[in-house]
Amino acid sequence: MAAFDFPDLAKAMRDAAREGKLGDQFRELLNQHGTADIAFGSLSLLGFLVGNSAPLEDCRLALENGASESDWKRDQRIPEMHLAALNADPLYVELLLDHGFSVTSLDIDGNTPLHAAIQDQKIDVANVLLVRGADPDLKNSRGESPRDLATIYGVSGVEFDKAS
Repeated sequence: MAAFDFPDLAKAMRDAAREGKLGDQFRELLNQHGTADIAFGSLSLLGFLVGNSAPLEDCRLALENGASESDWKRDQRIPEMHLAALNADPLYVELLLDHGFSVTSLDIDGNTPLHAAIQDQKIDVANVLLVRGADPDLKNSRGESPRDLATIYGVSGVEFDKAS
């Protein structure tokens, strides 16, 4: 089945997510279409939820109803794990990792979620990723590792010694 794209609904859901009132509208959409068939522009449903800081319960519901790491590849430039890393709340990262998402997923530039967290100076997220197995020395397509980026951007507080 082709992916549904709901531009007007996307705006309504984004507004509802920001107001913490997404639940009912989201559940209805899930009941009608499932998760893999819903897209908001180039974002998967889970990417939309994570990228808009939807309540963790709604993200959990999407995961329990089939949202997966493979959903992002539909032309999305940023995988869900990267969106979670940029979200600044380590709980989103933990939730996705607990549902089988990869700590080493790559975006189109070869960046891992750890690259994204460090570039955006999300120290708490970077430290969670390191504890959960992120490689601080994995290089992106420009030859930069997360450790290199910390030096380049002057990011301190990242506990590289906690990498497993």
